[in-house]
Amino acid sequence: MVRQLILAGATLSLLGLLVACGGGEPAGITPAPGIASGPSSQAAPGEGTFLINLSTDSWVQVLPTFDKYLTEASPDGETILYRVSSASNTAELFAVEVDGSNRRKIADGFLEAAFSPDGKTLAIWGEDRPLTLIDWPDGEPVEAAVPAGVREAVWSPKNELAVFTGEQTSAARDLYLVSRGGTAERVAGGDFASGGGLPLPATDRGVRASPRWAPDGSRLAFADETSVYTVTPGEEAEVLARFPDVGVRSVSWSSDGALLAVGVDRRAVADPLYEATDIVVIDATTSERRFTLVGAGFFDPLWSPVEPVLLFDGNACLFEEWQLMLVNGDGTNLRPLTERHDGSLLGGYGWSPDGAQVATTSVESDTVTAVDADTGATQHVFRSPGAILLGLRWVARNRLIVTAGGGTDACNQSLGEETRVVFP
Repeated sequence: MVRQLILAGATLSLLGLLVACGGGEPAGITPAPGIASGPSSQAAPGEGTFLINLSTDSWVQVLPTFDKYLTEASPDGETILYRVSSASNTAELFAVEVDGSNRRKIADGFLEAAFSPDGKTLAIWGEDRPLTLIDWPDGEPVEAAVPAGVREAVWSPKNELAVFTGEQTSAARDLYLVSRGGTAERVAGGDFASGGGLPLPATDRGVRASPRWAPDGSRLAFADETSVYTVTPGEEAEVLARFPDVGVRSVSWSSDGALLAVGVDRRAVADPLYEATDIVVIDATTSERRFTLVGAGFFDPLWSPVEPVLLFDGNACLFEEWQLMLVNGDGTNLRPLTERHDGSLLGGYGWSPDGAQVATTSVESDTVTAVDADTGATQHVFRSPGAILLGLRWVARNRLIVTAGGGTDACNQSLGEETRVVFP
């Protein structure tokens, strides 16, 4: 492993940003003129990106078409960033307020963006474009001291940025920790990233698990094909656990930072041509295995933000049925959160910031549903007939964003494995 301190690069002079982020818990929204809106009982008008307000039981069509790709939302839930690809295959990054007003271009050529948790800094990056940090909304952009080719950047609760660089199939993959001012420390080199998933041709391999910060921002977890690593800022990365017979796909911290849920791929018992996914819960310090959720679904597991309770989908996309389930951090009380449904969770699911609700999408019914995490009581809060709902995310305690696009669901083949808990 290599550690290397690098100073921030040159200050750029472009990318004017105009609108400040507000504060506090947002209430109702009055849509700008010409912006479609309606109560949750009214179906949305097809494609687009929609803001769902649970406090007023209503929605606003912030972006009108699917080709305006949602990239990021400010932590206060007031501003949305999106990108548009032109005919010349170049991307433009835009911002718009959640009432549909004040659309403006932020940058050319940048594909991705991420706000710091306090909303004061925006990180943007893209193909052949350097990682750039901007004091939001109107600070001077600063080019961070990391190589071009950023694959992913993830902010910590302490407003420090973890950055993966390098092409997916390249051996030159590095992990940097970047300060808000743009200085960078290289904490892991290409030797840690040997590929992802089950055995594939060398040209198809790539890093699987994205970096994830512990809730207190003290450590970072990430993974290559067969190992989970942790790193503390200022120290070298270390191997926490190895999984030699499976492919690591994800890592997720419990709210107290004591546990890691590791999503792993293996060959399905019913048909070895397909992958099945298990979740292995380990001690985040000692790597001791606590339990394994066998047949635990295709999507990444998510811990509650307030207690050690794990949320996951009980069946994978190739199964005929899916069901959101919960399990305690000690492996007890495996229980369903939702009823079983045909179809899949293409749009995903997620905890509300206060851990009181889970939002989920259904391809079968074209709806977004809010589920009470304690009682399982459901409320349909959004419906877009004929659309596939993607990119579901909470942007505040009572606000959700979802993108509706065209298409059909083809996940209809059963592999016949039931979800169960297995202890060591």
